[in-house]
Order: sequence, then structure tokens, then C-alpha cells
Amino acid sequence: MKQLAQLQVKVITPQQTIFEGQTSAVTSVNSAGRFDILPRHSQFITIIQQYLILAPPANQTLKIDSGVIYCHQNQVEIYITPASINH
Repeated sequence: MKQLAQLQVKVITPQQTIFEGQTSAVTSVNSAGRFDILPRHSQFITIIQQYLILAPPANQTLKIDSGVIYCHQNQVEIYITPASINH
């Protein structure tokens, strides 16, 4: 069986990395609306708001005020500040 492509994702604050691993998709919201990043996505950078969803196998949803997401060659880095995470 062919293995599906995955994204390598890091969610980072100034103090720590709060997630590092693989996921099949990343979903969030920017000024144009909701968007998805899938494997083999073109290079992409944007300011994100509201939430961040990491699809299986990560299965995580984070509510945020804002952050920056950068995608390049199946690597996705998401930078947020501690004040951006709503508990």
C-alpha cells in the first residue's frame, strides 16, 4: 500500500515548541478566509488568526489570536506568542 505524503509541522512560541510532528493537513484562517495546507503545497506565508487545526495523525486544535505560518517543501512552521493562546 502506498504511504500518503505528510507535512512536517512545528508550532513554536518564544519559550518552547508546543508541537513537532507529522500531519496530513493544516487548516487556519487569514484575512482572505479559511485555508488548508496539504502535502506538496506551494511556498506560502501568511498571518493567521482564530484557530489552527492539525489533521490526523496529529489531531490537535488550537484557538489563537494571531500567528505566522510558513510552508516550504512539506515543512510548516507556525509561530505564535504565549499571549496568542487562549486557554
